Amino acid sequence: MSLPPSIAIVLLAAAPAPPIVALAITPDGAQVVTASQAGVQIRSLADLKTKQSLATELVQPSDLAFSPDGKLLAIAGGSPTEQGRVEIWAWPVLTLKATLPAGADLAYRVAWNADGSQLAIAGGDRKLRIAPAGGGESNTYECHSAAVLAAAWLPADNLVLSAGGDQSIRVLEPATGNIRRSLDNHTAAVRDLAIRPGQHDGPVMVASCGADRTVRFWQPTIGRLVRFVRLPSPPTALAWTPSGSHVLAACEDGRLRAIDPQTIEVVELAPGLEGFAYAVAALPDGSSAILAGAAGQLRIVPLDAIKR
Repeated sequence: MSLPPSIAIVLLAAAPAPPIVALAITPDGAQVVTASQAGVQIRSLADLKTKQSLATELVQPSDLAFSPDGKLLAIAGGSPTEQGRVEIWAWPVLTLKATLPAGADLAYRVAWNADGSQLAIAGGDRKLRIAPAGGGESNTYECHSAAVLAAAWLPADNLVLSAGGDQSIRVLEPATGNIRRSLDNHTAAVRDLAIRPGQHDGPVMVASCGADRTVRFWQPTIGRLVRFVRLPSPPTALAWTPSGSHVLAACEDGRLRAIDPQTIEVVELAPGLEGFAYAVAALPDGSSAILAGAAGQLRIVPLDAIKR
């Protein structure tokens, strides 16, 4: 039995917005770019209202990443179980420069190398791709037995990290395709990777988060798990504060938690979201973070409770 048109319209209007799954602060620090199945929007940081929409052709955008020089924006996504792609847009003029094929499933994450000439693409088809930013043939590596969910490029060492649904992190030499190390301490899917910014003693530190409710801190160039913490709710995404003093974890319970990598102290930050939190980005001045998630929710979360 079909509904009367008036009722159908009311139900359509009441439908919740899709979750926001990715965030990127613009190079000038004045705006934030968001991605969801509703598209890619450019919003003011002052009020988080949409100022402009970007005409992406991706059915499901899943990640956003600005190039090191801030002149290009990579958008990863595609159509689940059908096609993965990465679009490269000129910033801030918003012209499409290239479209990179990325297999037969969603491209989950994308990461730039140090000079902006290549990208690492994490694919739902279990493959990691190293692609030229201007287009052309990519190198493809099947280094996981399940979907590749995250990627990160270590600029100083020219190594790529990939994280998968197979509970593992691989350390790959992109020039040769050799897997230098496998980090297998997670006990469930590894959902995200984040490189610690700034200058710190010792080898570079990388944070990972998993469906096993842990955030783990690694020195991947030497294969060392430094320490880890188990959270009250499974983390979904990570971002470091600009100084590298804490890693911020968006969690399934809608909360944002800050973790000190030295002491493993966990600080609960407010306000949170209703439902899952899927993405987090720290503002360049370290004063606050943006938390995004279910039903198109966005929140600015102050970071006053932690020492930055």
